[in-house]
Amino acid sequence: MINIECNNVEDLDKQGVYIISNNIDGKVYVGSTTVRFKKRFSQHFAELKNNKHKNSHLQNSWNKYSSKSFKFIIIEICEKDKCLEKEQYWIDHYKCVDRKHGYNINPISSGTPNMSLETIEKRRQTMLAKYKNGELDHIKNMWKDKDPWNKGLKYDCTEHLKVPKKVKGSRETFKNNARDKSFEIEVYDNNRKLLGKWRSSKDLEEWSLLYGSELPIESRFTKPRMGKPVYYLSSQKIKIASETKQLYKGLFFVLIKTPLSDENQIEKLDNIGEG
Repeated sequence: MINIECNNVEDLDKQGVYIISNNIDGKVYVGSTTVRFKKRFSQHFAELKNNKHKNSHLQNSWNKYSSKSFKFIIIEICEKDKCLEKEQYWIDHYKCVDRKHGYNINPISSGTPNMSLETIEKRRQTMLAKYKNGELDHIKNMWKDKDPWNKGLKYDCTEHLKVPKKVKGSRETFKNNARDKSFEIEVYDNNRKLLGKWRSSKDLEEWSLLYGSELPIESRFTKPRMGKPVYYLSSQKIKIASETKQLYKGLFFVLIKTPLSDENQIEKLDNIGEG
């Protein structure tokens, strides 16, 4: 159950700034929400309970002290367009980016990725002014006197640090070699008439982008989708169609894994579509 502290129950349906406070060591996490506090608290609680919260420091502390040690507190109610500004004020007030005082990772109230360019520039100028005035020196110097984690660390063997040699040849050569080892693909129309053979399903996919209109392709779409023409054939769907022996855009596909006699080929085509 969520341990919530607020002045009025009605406040849970409002927006603003909140903290998640640890009753044991006094550390806090500061956040803001433009949706109802009730909904945001439920999201935090569900993520922490399921060990999936994006803030690893808060999650580790939650796992260590248990949910009973934490409290969700509404500290300020404000308009939606003021949430980031108010959140920044309380982040600076609690100094919660410092591990001695809190759990916040980002010293800037980031908000959502949908902020306007005007808002982003305004916040950038505000942070530049704070750095210039020395207001954020406590963040800049946080790790100044701490040694790196690997200082003085020695290895008995360094084989695991060696980078493996790259495969000789260009990327295009590598792709062509891979295709040479793949299975050939044969294409048949709905009447079991052979229309052509390609080195691989990927070759057929690339060919369809240029010349796919030459095949009797049936599509439920009449206009290009996702930048691809209606006669585009996906290599992945070609493989699925060959394995399931089902039509894909009005065509049958057969992977040639071993050389087949004409008699065996006819028998295989007769089984297409069965089951």
